Parts: sequence; C-alpha cells; structure tokens
Amino acid sequence: MSTTILITGLALGALQLIAGVAIGRWTATPRRALRAAGEDRRRARRLAGELQTLTADLSAQARAQGEQLSRVDERLQSEAASLDADSAEHPLTSLVSGVVREMLRANQSLQERLASAELELEARTAEVAEHLQTAMTDPLTGLPNRRALDDHLNVRADAWRKHQTPFSVVMVDVDHFKQFNDTHGHAAGDQALRSIGAALRGALRHHDVVARYGGEEFAVVLPHTDLSTAHAAVRKTIDAVRSTVVEVHGETIPVTASVGLASVRPSERLESLMRRADQALYAAKQAGRDRAWLHDGHDLSPLEHRVGSTESPPGPGGGLRGISPDLQQACSALSSSMTALLEPETGTHAP
Repeated sequence: MSTTILITGLALGALQLIAGVAIGRWTATPRRALRAAGEDRRRARRLAGELQTLTADLSAQARAQGEQLSRVDERLQSEAASLDADSAEHPLTSLVSGVVREMLRANQSLQERLASAELELEARTAEVAEHLQTAMTDPLTGLPNRRALDDHLNVRADAWRKHQTPFSVVMVDVDHFKQFNDTHGHAAGDQALRSIGAALRGALRHHDVVARYGGEEFAVVLPHTDLSTAHAAVRKTIDAVRSTVVEVHGETIPVTASVGLASVRPSERLESLMRRADQALYAAKQAGRDRAWLHDGHDLSPLEHRVGSTESPPGPGGGLRGISPDLQQACSALSSSMTALLEPETGTHAP
C-alpha cells in the first residue's frame, strides 16, 4: 500500500511537470502555418482538459483509498477494544494499527497535493483559454482577427472539398479612411472602425463570420451561401456601413464602404477565391465607391447600383465625407493606377 502511495505521488509530480512544460511551450512558441496553428490550439485545449480529468480521477481514487484505510483502522480499534481489559494489547494489532495510521497520514498528504494540483491545472486551463481568445481577437473591434478568419476559411474550404458545401467571401473597405484619419485624428478613426464592426456583426446572420482583415478592411465569410443567395448579405453589409455615423467635435460624419463579393468555385483554392473578392473590391472603388461588385469566376460586374438605396450616385470618391473633391479625384486616380499595376490575374487552380 505504501508503494502504491509512493508511485501515485511520483506520477502526480511527473504529470504536473509534463503539463507545465507542454502548455508553457505551446504558449511561448510562435505560430507556424495557419492550419498547423489551428491544430495546435485544438491540441492544447484537449491536453489541458485531459490533464485536468486525470488529476480529478487521481484525487477521487486517493479519497476512496483514504476512506478504505479509515474503515480498516476503525475495525482494528474495535478489535483492540474487545480484548480483555486486563490483558495486554495484542502485539500484531498494535503493529497493524500503527501502519494503518501512518498510511492514513500519507494518504491525507497525497489528497492535499492532488487538490492543489487540481487548482493549478484549472488556473492553467483558464490561462490557455484566455491566451487563445486573445490570439484570435482584434483588440480594437473585438471581432475575430486575420488569424481567426484564416481558420474559418480553412474549415469552409474543407467542407467545400469534401461535401460541396458552398460559401462566399465579402471584402469591405472603408472609403477614404486614411484621409479621414488625417483630417479628424486616429481616435475618431478608431471609433469609426469599432462602430462599423459592431454594425456589420449586428446586421448579418449569427453563423456568418465578421472579421477585421487589417487596417480599414473587414472580411465576411458566409457559410452555406452561393453567389445567387449572397446578394442579400451584401445589401445588409452596404446598409450597415451606411447607417454608421461618427461624432467628431459635435459634427456627424457619415461613413460608406466599397464591397467585393466572390463565391467559391469547383476545384478553387482559397488564394484564388480571396484574390477574386479583392478584385471585385477594387472594381467597386474604381466605379465610385459606396457600392458593391462581384467576381463570378470569369467576369467582374456591379451588383445593383448603390445596393439597397434609391439615392442618386455619389460624387467622385464617395466615402467618408469632409474630404475635398480634388483630393477625392486624386485618390481615385491613384487607386486606379495602383490597381492596374498590382491586380493579379484571375483564374482557379486545382487543389
């Protein structure tokens, strides 16, 4: 029995060491490829959960062992009390009783160590969960960040390859955001991004993924949505951004965005899908902003003009108002020139 307690104690120490090293190395190691990073996160969650369960099982076993030893001790004490009062205590009873008491003390010490290990593992598990949440969340908007978006895209791409489950991607770029920042300050720009992110999240379905892609760009993943059914989401996206207003020094500044849409095609890689969504976004910018274009795999074309609105077309540039027309035209010309130089070729690739 003493050997069992010793082995259990050594196993507990090794368990705590392995847990600390494994979780510590995971939290300190830079993320590798995106798919590998997602697998690392799942493995870390599973490891923490399994270690916590194992420690709880060991603790339960130690408690059961302690209860059994207590019953043995009580029986020995009862047997000793039943001896004749005038006779000497049986030496064997005294020996066994002493051993049992020693084992009870060792078991109590083991239970205390196990209870401490449970608390430590719970804290480590919470720390890992917090680290995962922080690593996958944009701190400014509270939306999933680029890394989380890539994980969602990989999941959608796997479902498309295995089950032909369609999905679409919507790219959203706030119009003339750099000029807005330069004119009104970065605090106002941050407020605009937070408001737009909240508006997008509130306008779309609960299972649609709204992420901050970087800078003033957002990305939306629409699961179970092909090109013919994605138009409604694009309409909601345009309207959500347009309904956002930013208050700066008592002045209300409207916000608009350019939007690009693409839906996955047979045998298409994610790189091609994202490239087509970007090309549709740039086409919306070139066409005057505050509108949406789509790439159907062959051609670029506008969605209905100023989606969801009956207002007349915007002046050159559209976007965050308060920017001079000359500056808007210059930005439009610069955007067109850069797009012509940088726009990659379209096309799909077999996996």
